[in-house]
Amino acid sequence: MIAIPSRHKSLVLLAGVVIVQMLFLAVQIKRDSQGRLIRSWTVGAISPFERTGAWGFGRVRGIWTHYFALQNTSRENEDLRRENDALKLQLEQLRSKARASLEPARIRRVTRFFLTAASARAFAVIWRSLPLTASSAR
Repeated sequence: MIAIPSRHKSLVLLAGVVIVQMLFLAVQIKRDSQGRLIRSWTVGAISPFERTGAWGFGRVRGIWTHYFALQNTSRENEDLRRENDALKLQLEQLRSKARASLEPARIRRVTRFFLTAASARAFAVIWRSLPLTASSAR
């Protein structure tokens, strides 16, 4: 136990009794909105340390999630870029194949159109050049 000089024993005893009496009163006194006085004192005494601890843990968590946990992401980002480039190349190849497969059909349609239009024009020219009356042919 702590050695207290004899001249201060009565002062220490008085301070201890006053503190115990205040604690008993704090347990008995009830405030309207905040509950018992001892609870208000306890919360008031502990909350600064709790806030400091929460702030410190929040900072450590922030450093972890924004720095250490992101070290792998640069490699993953590069892999994703390569995959994206490969997919773009594959998409362009598929588009060119689709265009190539549609091109012959388009050429056939255009050729058919011009042939029918040209033959119709040729028929019209030939028809106009023929004599119009049947009696002139006899």
